[in-house]
Amino acid sequence: MRLWPVALALAVLLFASGMVTILTTMAIWPGEAKLTAPLFCDDARSDPYVVRDTYSVQPGETSMTFTLYCVGPRGDHDEVGWARPFMALWALHTAVLVAVVGAVAVRRRTRPGPATAAAATTAAATTTPTDAPPPDGPVDAGPVDAVT
Repeated sequence: MRLWPVALALAVLLFASGMVTILTTMAIWPGEAKLTAPLFCDDARSDPYVVRDTYSVQPGETSMTFTLYCVGPRGDHDEVGWARPFMALWALHTAVLVAVVGAVAVRRRTRPGPATAAAATTAAATTTPTDAPPPDGPVDAGPVDAVT
């Protein structure tokens, strides 16, 4: 078995899931990092908050950072950062894409394609037994209408 196709498929899968993670966590829904709170927040500080800090690096440039904080009931907090929640979400998105691609691959292998089904139908319709004996006597074609 050649490893190149497998390595290429794995690289494409990791790239695609990485792009989905970047778009989702930074542009569409930064609060998705809250879903990783059970992994990084302890029981004393179980409320997750995602904070976006925006600052100007130099005139005309703006930079944003996202940070996940685990906050307790009295305001005490732990800074989790962004790298660990990002990696956890990347792993989750990769697992979802593997499941979707696997389900599609299994479905395509178990379901006959239209060309296969059409060929089987055509072959069944045109196949006649060659060693069948001829029918005995006249064949009844049903009632015949008289034309006058």
